[in-house]
Amino acid sequence: MKKKTKNRILIGSAIVGLGGAIAYLLWNQKDKTNPSTDATGKKTIVPKQPFSPDIVQKFDDFLNTNSIAYGDTLMVYVSKGDREYQYLKNDNDPETAIGIASGSKLLTSVTILSLVDADLLSLDEKLSKYLTWLQGYPIYQDVTLRQILAHQTPIVADSVWDSTQSLTLEQAVRKIVEENPFSNFSYPNHYSSSSYKFIAHAAEAVTGQKWEAIFKERIANKCDMKNTFFDRFSDNPDTGKGAQSSLNDFSHLMEMIRDNGQYLGEKVLSADAVKELEKLQAGSTQYGLGTWVYPEFKETMSTGAFGMRAWVNRNNNAYAVIMTMKNDSGAVSDEFRALVRGI
Repeated sequence: MKKKTKNRILIGSAIVGLGGAIAYLLWNQKDKTNPSTDATGKKTIVPKQPFSPDIVQKFDDFLNTNSIAYGDTLMVYVSKGDREYQYLKNDNDPETAIGIASGSKLLTSVTILSLVDADLLSLDEKLSKYLTWLQGYPIYQDVTLRQILAHQTPIVADSVWDSTQSLTLEQAVRKIVEENPFSNFSYPNHYSSSSYKFIAHAAEAVTGQKWEAIFKERIANKCDMKNTFFDRFSDNPDTGKGAQSSLNDFSHLMEMIRDNGQYLGEKVLSADAVKELEKLQAGSTQYGLGTWVYPEFKETMSTGAFGMRAWVNRNNNAYAVIMTMKNDSGAVSDEFRALVRGI
């Protein structure tokens, strides 16, 4: 097994009867921690502990039984309060960045919300306030940032310009508009990855920074996300579906959301911003802000086409992340979500 970059303690292993695959159950007692204060008010760090043996066994049994649905790639992390569980198939490394497809939308959304917290953007302002060159394009100039994040616009779903490395973000957005200069709102609202480029371009306009720098400064650095990025090779990040992240990094992000905008006691987002993230938005019956919302379970989820799943459940104060590159594993992951709800 590869040497892990974090100080983890191996406490158990399970043989998966599929091509000799081995799943390791490990606990991270250095970095996966909860802040608290002592009698003097000084902040201390309390290591997380494993779930009870019966819960560990249930998780192990389920993942061992269903691991074939995930192919060779499977990494899982679950946390509830000061309890945690981690499962790694084969020698998969929780620090390795893999493609998260539309999981990118949550990264974009929390970055935008940090700018809303700073009064640099407003969810209910028209896009054209920040991108004045869009005035004269009715379909674009009238949409709000909230509508974009909640997929309540008729902006094209995907574009060949989404990740063209020879362009800047602004140039790519202009190309999308030039090729799709709709004159009215007769097109139905739909799920759109390309629309997330517009909102990222607005962030660049109000900060004077490139998108990657904005994300690093406002989210990644604060949540200890060392292996998460949108695009290291050009200035045209695919903010709707092009990011990469690791199991550990995305777990940090979900912990921040579960803890109402705090990561290890430090503020990343306001509690109000997190509430907006987790509720149905702009008349949608499915979407929050870069998230899928399930009011019946009090769950908010981020998903990616490659099989990535990450969610927060407010009923039991838990969050979980599934990292995989198997795009037909969603049904099994939904069964695991139901299992996590029961802890």
